[in-house]
Amino acid sequence: MTAPFPLAPPAAKSGMDVHRFRGEYLDRFSAIETWVVERLLQTCAANAVPQMLGPRMEELRKALAEHPDLVKNQVKVQSLLTALTPYQRLRGILAHACVHVAHEPEAGHVHIFQAPATSPDQAWQCRAVLRADELGPVLNRLKDIQNRLRQQTPDA
Repeated sequence: MTAPFPLAPPAAKSGMDVHRFRGEYLDRFSAIETWVVERLLQTCAANAVPQMLGPRMEELRKALAEHPDLVKNQVKVQSLLTALTPYQRLRGILAHACVHVAHEPEAGHVHIFQAPATSPDQAWQCRAVLRADELGPVLNRLKDIQNRLRQQTPDA
């Protein structure tokens, strides 16, 4: 059965689907978070591992200073954790946001991810805007960081 009208303009169908992007992005970040927790569990009891992602990342930074053998190259991992910071912020927005699609004549389809804000003056802090042509490259950069972190796992 065909729809009586096109579900999206042809331009919207080119490139990566925004919902696929969000799912893959969150999956990649979950794998990174699992890697972080696995490192932390080598240094402390399970009940001492923070529950939230931000504190987990900070705890890993501290643990690396005291236990450099958690990874192959502590300096490289610290650098990768720093590179991950803007992606971590985007993860927080993607996990809680509704997505809206707008069409800009010069930019094409623009995806606006809007997470709930507790006050009107915070709304801009809970928003991310990505052009359709940015979805793939952003996900590829996150994949690269994930792969480089995984390569820092010491041989068992």
